[in-house]
Amino acid sequence: MENRFAGAKDHSDRRRRWLSQEERLETAFAEHLPETGGSPGQDVESRLHESLTRRVISRRLWLVALSVVTLTALSAAVIWLKDSSRQHFGVGSLAQLPEDLMDRYSGLLLLAGGLYALFIGWIRSESEVDFKGRYRSWRWLALYLGLIGSFQILAIGPLLPELLSRLLFPLTGTIQAARPAVVLAVSLTVSAFLLYRILPDMGRCVWSQATLTSAVLMMIVRFMLQHSSHNDIQQATLDALFLLSANTTLAALLLHCWYVAWISNAPPVAAKASQEASEVSRSEAAKTGDRSDDQHAADVNSRNAGVERSADHSQVEDHRQAEKVVTDDDNSQGDADKDLSTTESDERARRSKRRKSRRKRRAA
Repeated sequence: MENRFAGAKDHSDRRRRWLSQEERLETAFAEHLPETGGSPGQDVESRLHESLTRRVISRRLWLVALSVVTLTALSAAVIWLKDSSRQHFGVGSLAQLPEDLMDRYSGLLLLAGGLYALFIGWIRSESEVDFKGRYRSWRWLALYLGLIGSFQILAIGPLLPELLSRLLFPLTGTIQAARPAVVLAVSLTVSAFLLYRILPDMGRCVWSQATLTSAVLMMIVRFMLQHSSHNDIQQATLDALFLLSANTTLAALLLHCWYVAWISNAPPVAAKASQEASEVSRSEAAKTGDRSDDQHAADVNSRNAGVERSADHSQVEDHRQAEKVVTDDDNSQGDADKDLSTTESDERARRSKRRKSRRKRRAA
């Protein structure tokens, strides 16, 4: 059997060939499909897809905005409850709240964000213009957020340095003093790589892109406060910043999920390409307009030249007609002169005959 991906260099090339092959098959069998637009299986699949999408994200933007506001209010309530229990304000039951309440709630938010990122990647994978396969970055983001959320919920964050040191033991040997730095370096590297792939891909929805950027800025501020030279920064402040960052990340993913599900699942590169294509069409139209103007001017010039040639030709014909008339007049005058001379010669001959006849009579 023929391999459709023979000669493909990477995933993007294979996806590009697969999309082109699928489009060619749809074009080939389009005339054999009924006028309703497709097979019953495709209709059922589209209905299931729309039903699942409606269950995950609402079509109405105000409901999505209301969800974001509700999440922000819940996060603010958790921060207030934690601060109240720490200062022993309010009811006595507030003092019984767990110490890692904000960490676990942040883990829940990040886990939900990972699920939404996975759903965005699934919708983006159905794009017919994503030839480079950028939807795979959303899957990696979903895995990354899911891991961080699970670590926060299960409170196994302190075990990560030990785990990473054991994983890196064949390469670096025993790591004793720099174990937290290893976790920090790995997390920062993965975060930078994912943000490098995800933020440009959110270019179609500016609001979700700006929201995710603000979440990243909150994490940067938390990192700067945690590793600053001042030791008077409380842990509750760092936890509150982490919670707000997780809440903002989930809000950004909610907004982008709504946009991808109900507006467009195409990457921003497609929009740029279409814009370039429109610019090319405009330039071609302008060139065509210039050519049409030049052609019009050439037609006008040729028409004027034809008029001038016809005028010259008419003048030449008039001159020829005039010459012909003059020639005819001359010929007619010559004929008249010839007739007149013939008449005079005949008259002389008759006169001479009369004289001869008179002379003969006299002589007789």
